[in-house]
Amino acid sequence: MGLTYVDITLTNGFDQEKFAEGYIQEHEIRSTTIRALVDSGAVMLVIPSKVCVELGLTIKTFREAVMANGQREEVPITSAVEVQWSNRTTLVQAAVTGEEALLGAIALEGLDVIVDPVKQMLVPHPDSKGAPHLVLKGIPQMRRID
Repeated sequence: MGLTYVDITLTNGFDQEKFAEGYIQEHEIRSTTIRALVDSGAVMLVIPSKVCVELGLTIKTFREAVMANGQREEVPITSAVEVQWSNRTTLVQAAVTGEEALLGAIALEGLDVIVDPVKQMLVPHPDSKGAPHLVLKGIPQMRRID
């Protein structure tokens, strides 16, 4: 078994909102396709600073992160980024650090995919091959009271 890499398309979420509201043209939406290491041990999407600049993302906050080598580092956290893989999309924030993109657990859950370590690829969750779904456990069923 080895490492799993995938091509993902990242799009500036704020640009998409501005387009939907008629403030910019569709061709002005900033987007890029990159190769990312699938890392289910990483919580967030991680992108290099050059990708953050290319997409025109805003830094919303800073958070302390524990790196793979155990060191702690303050990293910038971006505004919304749409992640697309295959026919699936999800909206997340990204941590900006390093030279390699990592596709972490939050984005994997949002895309509703799992890692096939033997084939070294992402596959749709077996319960949702047609389209991604959400699992919202712990939320009681709402009942109408007449």
